[in-house]
Amino acid sequence: MEKRYLIIVLLLMSLGVHGQPVILDGTVTESGSGTTLIGANVRDMGSDKGTMTDGDGSFSLQVSGEEGLLVISYVGYQVDTVFWSSSQDTMFHIELVSSVYLGEVTIQSGRAGRIEDESQASMHRISMEQIEKLPGLLGETDVLKSLQLMPGVQSGTEGTSGIFVRGGSIDQNLILVDGVAMYNPSHVLGLFSSFNSDAIQSVRMTKGGFPARYGGRLSSVVEVDMRAGDTNDFHGSGQIGLISSKLLLEGPIVRGKSSFLFSVRRSYTDLIARPVIRMTRSEDKEQVLPTAYFHDASIKLTHRFSDTDLLTVTGYMGADNYGVKRSDDTETTDAFVTWGNYLGTLNWKHRINPKLFTNASVTYSRYRLDNDVAYSFFKNGKEDYFNSIYYSGISDIGLNYSFDFMPNRHHSLKMGMKWTHHIYSPGALTYGYELDGENIREDYQQGEMTSQERAFFLEDDLEYGNFKINAGFHFSQFYTDEKLYYSFQPRLSIRYLLPGRWAVKASYAQMQQYINLLTSESLSLPSDLWIPSTDRIEPQTSWQWVVGVAKTLWKDYEFTLEGYYKEMNNVLSYQPGVSFILDVASSHDWQSSIAQGRGWAYGAEFLFKKKYGRTSGWVGYTLSWNYRQFDEINQGEKFPFTYDRRHDLSLVLSHELSDRWSVSGVWIYGTGNAYSVPDRYFPAPEGLPTEMGGYAVYSQKNNYRMSDYHRLDVSFTRTGQKKWGSTTWEFGAYNTYFRKNPFYVSQDQNGTVKEVSILPIIPYISWGFKF
Repeated sequence: MEKRYLIIVLLLMSLGVHGQPVILDGTVTESGSGTTLIGANVRDMGSDKGTMTDGDGSFSLQVSGEEGLLVISYVGYQVDTVFWSSSQDTMFHIELVSSVYLGEVTIQSGRAGRIEDESQASMHRISMEQIEKLPGLLGETDVLKSLQLMPGVQSGTEGTSGIFVRGGSIDQNLILVDGVAMYNPSHVLGLFSSFNSDAIQSVRMTKGGFPARYGGRLSSVVEVDMRAGDTNDFHGSGQIGLISSKLLLEGPIVRGKSSFLFSVRRSYTDLIARPVIRMTRSEDKEQVLPTAYFHDASIKLTHRFSDTDLLTVTGYMGADNYGVKRSDDTETTDAFVTWGNYLGTLNWKHRINPKLFTNASVTYSRYRLDNDVAYSFFKNGKEDYFNSIYYSGISDIGLNYSFDFMPNRHHSLKMGMKWTHHIYSPGALTYGYELDGENIREDYQQGEMTSQERAFFLEDDLEYGNFKINAGFHFSQFYTDEKLYYSFQPRLSIRYLLPGRWAVKASYAQMQQYINLLTSESLSLPSDLWIPSTDRIEPQTSWQWVVGVAKTLWKDYEFTLEGYYKEMNNVLSYQPGVSFILDVASSHDWQSSIAQGRGWAYGAEFLFKKKYGRTSGWVGYTLSWNYRQFDEINQGEKFPFTYDRRHDLSLVLSHELSDRWSVSGVWIYGTGNAYSVPDRYFPAPEGLPTEMGGYAVYSQKNNYRMSDYHRLDVSFTRTGQKKWGSTTWEFGAYNTYFRKNPFYVSQDQNGTVKEVSILPIIPYISWGFKF
């Protein structure tokens, strides 16, 4: 009898040991450089449980049993496997080797990175390897233009990098650079994004089913993670193109522990144009000297104090300068517009124990726009002048603190707090002139405004059987002008696995936005005016439902199909007949120029993507409807939004022809934008101010459709290996078959509508290097 009891006890003890949870912690870096790999897939083959590395390349995975095998994979790197045992050290440092060809990447388990394993829908991850394969305007790799190729994401006008997501406005996108908000992520009037692609590690976009940690915008969150420098060796890369060049340097500060990465980029159209103009102009002609260039720079410093502490400092600055100086013997005109972003963050990540992590950061963000015009002329030996100066901007100072807790392998919790102090300069316009000895100056100062934004979130990720649930809430407060707003925003995402591992996903999210962007609909130059919610301008709100299916097919392919419905309240527009400069920028009561209304967006999105192999790419299609309604506009009736596009299609293909040559192509099709044109004109009494000789009459808002948009971009790349590194030649063309896509619409005195195109076929060539 005693022997029988002893056998039972030993059996129970062995079962207990077998089921004992084991925490596997570690980091994933690039072999040789020590660069952290963000979003790498880590999966236990025995339990088929997995996770992804966070912003500093760390992971924590809870498994059961005495031993097993981890499979680690990342796009563009060879797959690695690591044996683990409960009786040995469960802290790992894994180094992945970069692949010469993506064809070398084979997911041994067939399960790493599968989209059906995630509870969240409506999310896109794009690696820089994928982005760098795509053809770009004048050879510039562009992060935001790559996102425009995803379903549910649309561009604004021809060639621009602005994004409009699921019927939202451009200010409804939260662009985060290492966790810091960027307010204008574009150069050259939107033709290029503000990001130097060589300095970026990864990009993620969330457009629905928002986890509770996100807040402050209605339509999307774009997270841009900057690369950390090499902790072991010095490296560099650069590129020389037709209009701009860039350079990146990285290396260790304390070998094996700390690193730096510095990048800089500048265009040089001004350096080329000015000497040419000086050489070609005649003595008796007026002098015209244009200025047109952009520049940006970024730096990232990292130091790992121990396996549990990582300190990161990130800085960014970027600016655009455009203008012209025109002069002759009697008069001189100077007109300039400049805008820029300045960002900084100090971040500390700490692992308290294998189950609990903390993340603390201090952030700073500043955006400013200046528009200066000066005119002077000589009359009777005297100089008279006129000048106007307009500026606006916004600055943020923020504090963030969050916890990540994983009690077991099926359950994880996130909790955090955020505080942001906003400082607005909502427009200041100064007129000054001196005429016949009379000096007059007029100032239209709005005065600085401040606001406090606070948030608390709780997010719970739970897996039970075939169900995986991400649930939580985001609570926010906003205080300005003695007005307090607050909002409780529930979030829920559910995934259920059907037979054959087909994932059915559904999500619901409420969002609230306290800061708003006003921009001119008629000015071609930037006129950004960021304003807060006030006692007269209520916060924008939205709620969104998403339902879809997802499946990984044949290891390398992804299929997703989603339907969504989104309703927005308190969206902004101008009152009818409002002029941006005269009625908004120069008005002491600018709030009276603003109308608030409702918006609706709904549709279906399809994505079929091949992630790995010598041939990769995707097909993305969107069928959507997008409407707005304001009591003061269009007689209170609902009308299509400017960027309401019924159909939007993107075809993306990249193929490695050989060891040295590769080719890429992108074809885009979209329904034309909606636009307002007069149906007829009534003659006006003589002497009254009118447009085009009469009063314009519109049957309804956005009553005209531009022609459908489509174009083909193609690029070829040749890579060569040198003793000191590698070189890359890239050449291609934007808008290969010279499609005259409309940029804007004009109308002559007879009422004939003419679509104006500004971007023809644009060939390019560039040379890059790495060492």
